Amino acid sequence: MQPLIPHRYVAEIQIEGVPPLSTPALEIDWTPAVEWRHFQDVRRGTAPLTSVPGRARIQPRWDEQSGPPYVASIEVSPFDGGAGAALEIPLRFLADPVHHAVGALVDAGRVGEGAKYTWRICAFGADTGDAEVAERDPFTVQEAPDASEALDARRLRDLLRHAVHHGPAPGNGAPHDFPLFLSQRVLDEAAGAATAAGELEAGGVLLGRPSRDADSGDLILAVTAQVPASEAIAEDASLRFTPQTWQAVSAALRLRRANERIVGWWHSHPRKVWVCHGCPAERRAKCPSNRPFFSGMDVSFHRAAFQGPLSVALLLSFHEDPAPRHDVFGWRQGMIAARDYYVAEERT
Repeated sequence: MQPLIPHRYVAEIQIEGVPPLSTPALEIDWTPAVEWRHFQDVRRGTAPLTSVPGRARIQPRWDEQSGPPYVASIEVSPFDGGAGAALEIPLRFLADPVHHAVGALVDAGRVGEGAKYTWRICAFGADTGDAEVAERDPFTVQEAPDASEALDARRLRDLLRHAVHHGPAPGNGAPHDFPLFLSQRVLDEAAGAATAAGELEAGGVLLGRPSRDADSGDLILAVTAQVPASEAIAEDASLRFTPQTWQAVSAALRLRRANERIVGWWHSHPRKVWVCHGCPAERRAKCPSNRPFFSGMDVSFHRAAFQGPLSVALLLSFHEDPAPRHDVFGWRQGMIAARDYYVAEERT
């Protein structure tokens, strides 16, 4: 549903020795931010997991030192000011739109190729007519009861007794992520497929079951199976799912009859992606690229196919060891970020 956006956002580009430049209005996809705000209602139990986000209002929070038009963060709130809390989205959410806008300035010859720059976000009132049309939008959606919303109740504290934590420390200075449990069998199967693929990427789709903590009511996600991406088009630095891939996943869900759903995907980064030919090992150890990363293609695919905030991505990275390293990425504040997870016993 189209959010109300009473402001247009531009970036002020600052390059040393050059007067500040302003970009045209940024082209921003607000959907992940709106879905993330709605997801907080789902986690609190005030909205069903199967519900769709209601209408939202996007507005700036002004920089306390500089004041308007400079923006410190973005606030996403319910359109009518009713149920549901407002949520703050950091300006990092706008990094990609700013990058694209600067690219247009480079093409126009206003910014030199490779120039280093910093940016600030400014917000200005949108055309009054546009805002009035948005306010008068008569389209509303009324949720119908959905039996599939009934989630199992489990006790998180019991699950944690039979699981090992991996990844960043929980929270890590960022908003609390929902607890995520991966089966060791899923990790082993993905590692076996990735190893067998050699210098080509491998991947698959993750299946799982969400539940609610019987104590807090928060969501818990258990990844219980993976379906290899059959008929996927694999190269050394890319993997493209095909219609046959999704057909195999649908068939697996029907055959398993385990009340599972698609909850994400996994893919590998072969050793060839990491090791620079002729680069000494001691230098590679300190290289910024020698860390798990989501490529631009990875981000685009995740945003397109797994946009729901519950969706996660398992990354298998091959370095010097024959066994891959496991890292997990997921949605946080409308952006894709590395997150922690637990490896659970088979009982999960």
